Amino acid sequence: MNKRSNYILVVLFALSFLLGVGYAVVNSISLTVTGTASAVTEDLDVYFTSTTSGSNSKVTATATAGSLTASIKVSDLTLNETVTATYNVENNETDVAALLSQESLTNSNTEHFTVTASIDNSGYVCSKKSKTTKVTITVKMIKTPVAEADSSANITLKLKAEPKDATTVSSTYCS
Repeated sequence: MNKRSNYILVVLFALSFLLGVGYAVVNSISLTVTGTASAVTEDLDVYFTSTTSGSNSKVTATATAGSLTASIKVSDLTLNETVTATYNVENNETDVAALLSQESLTNSNTEHFTVTASIDNSGYVCSKKSKTTKVTITVKMIKTPVAEADSSANITLKLKAEPKDATTVSSTYCS
């Protein structure tokens, strides 16, 4: 019986040692999580609603309905002459404002024309159609063309809209 008791005692001691070591190992593991999380937003209901004006007959301005893409074609300008096209952007969302920014501005004739785009209201478009925001494209002829083909340019402006908290934006930009 003494041999059997010693055997049981050794087995119990070994089990308690293994349990103690196992517990210490489990408690000493630290979990580190790394990575990037991002929220994907649905497309905002923000778009060009109209072209309010081109500064003269040398400008043909259009906006793609229901989108944030606008185009302007200029032709027959004289050296240093500047023309503009103005567009309205509307936000059809009921509880989200939008911050507009320029995604791209392309110019088919950079040698003869410079192009800039500006967005009124610091780029904000208020919710609920409460206020439209004006976007203006300005084109200036910087070099007199020799060939007839160089006397015109096609310009395309594409905007992007980022959602913003309407309550915060409204107090500053939408009153």
